[in-house]
Amino acid sequence: DVTRRVRAEEALRAAKEEAEHANQAKSQFLAKMSHELRTPLNSVIGFSNILLKRGGEAMDPKDRSFVERITANGKHLLGLINEVLDLAKIESGRMDLEMEEVELDAFIAETLEQLEGQVRGRPVALVADVPDEVDPLRTDPGKLRQVLINLVGNAIKFTQDGSVTVRVDTLIEHPRTAYRIAVEDTGPGMAPDEVDRVFKPYVQNRRRGGFGVGLTIVKRLTDRFGWPIEMDSEPERGTRVSVRFPGGKISKKTV
Repeated sequence: DVTRRVRAEEALRAAKEEAEHANQAKSQFLAKMSHELRTPLNSVIGFSNILLKRGGEAMDPKDRSFVERITANGKHLLGLINEVLDLAKIESGRMDLEMEEVELDAFIAETLEQLEGQVRGRPVALVADVPDEVDPLRTDPGKLRQVLINLVGNAIKFTQDGSVTVRVDTLIEHPRTAYRIAVEDTGPGMAPDEVDRVFKPYVQNRRRGGFGVGLTIVKRLTDRFGWPIEMDSEPERGTRVSVRFPGGKISKKTV
């Protein structure tokens, strides 16, 4: 019996190591391929932009629409590739943190400015709700911005009218200390089974395109940071995704 148990433990350990090696090889392959794909794709986008600038108003309207379609689809594909690359980097453990003091009011305003183009011409307002005189949050601004861009971008895709709000909550006993950032939308909301699957990789929601890795990136980053993340959603009542910062700060570590 002891021999059988030892052999079973050794077989389980070997299978675990093999699975870890396979997962690492997959992540390295995705990172390599994503990087190689970005170089020619950037050229396609760059040269299509040159054609649009040189052609100007003299370009045949039909030809111009073709080039604009090349540019738009190229940028969309580049975004998907970047998401896969980011996910591969996180899974392979090759993301380092660069800690800084972040002024949340200016930081959130700048992040929303980057996304204004996605709601231009639509009845959707991007709103920042940040209390006055909030203390700076010590974090990696690049990674925090990536989390917010994915959350707000996802909310924009769902919301046809109304608003997408980034709200900062502070501690009651320390009103200058931010402990949570929430992204709230007035979209159609989701059923419980959709909420359960939304953070899983490569799961596509029937109402949006893409590879379905944006929210997975958010979940992996928040897990590595030690930031609990929660999603509350009901059909026809919108969605709220909140990220909590224990004690208002995070410790320095490698992701």
